[in-house]
Amino acid sequence: MAGGRVAISDDTIKPRPLVAAVGGSFDADSETGATVGRGFMVEVCTTVTEARVLDGYRLELAFSDGVREAVDLSPRILGSGGVFRALEDPEFFRQVRVDPQLGTIVWPNEADFCPELLRRWALGEPVPTAERERVERPTGGDG
Repeated sequence: MAGGRVAISDDTIKPRPLVAAVGGSFDADSETGATVGRGFMVEVCTTVTEARVLDGYRLELAFSDGVREAVDLSPRILGSGGVFRALEDPEFFRQVRVDPQLGTIVWPNEADFCPELLRRWALGEPVPTAERERVERPTGGDG
């Protein structure tokens, strides 16, 4: 990585790992024409790689960092309304799958959960306040 520049070419773009880039800019390299990022802070995001339905609203999830744990989604689904209402049906809930492009679990109605939140819930780790209020305290209504 010369001079803080990162060249991105088609053969280096893969669906995993997902990254979050904050700040910086993209420019075309004058010699190669490749897209070059400057001044970015890049953080690799944990993704879901496997999901297995257990009992109730519990899933066993495997994450890209090697963590494999069960997570109970009932507090996030039951009574939440909106797109999560369909997940209250056990048959529909069991239709969960991993979307490799999103790096998380999804259902046929496009409901999904942030993979980092899933990992925190599975490990019993605290969730940052803004995320906790948005996800765990629905504002009421049907979303």
